[in-house]
Amino acid sequence: MGLDIAIASAVVEIITLIFFFVLCRNVSKIKKEIVSNDNLPGMFAMYISLGETDKAKKILYKAISKEPEFIAAFCYNGNNLAQQSTLKRKYKPYLEILGLELDFELVNKFIQEREK
Repeated sequence: MGLDIAIASAVVEIITLIFFFVLCRNVSKIKKEIVSNDNLPGMFAMYISLGETDKAKKILYKAISKEPEFIAAFCYNGNNLAQQSTLKRKYKPYLEILGLELDFELVNKFIQEREK
């Protein structure tokens, strides 16, 4: 009887250890996704110079979505013009290189339609 409990305890400990290492690995992946690369200009320029416009767009989209003004600019209907103009001004050089534009008239129209 005592041996059965010891074996069961050992199995539970091994399973717990495996789950712990899987959790650590997942936390590391999440941290790499969440922690922003503060070198947007450098990374963006590198991708553009290599002709990797899709990667440049991806890091630009991530950078914009991590801005504090992002939710107000893209989700709130009402007094969000200041946040929208801040994002436009801050990311204008990047967007121009990619031939893109933040069309907040379209965004505002979408927000109004969604809220009906």
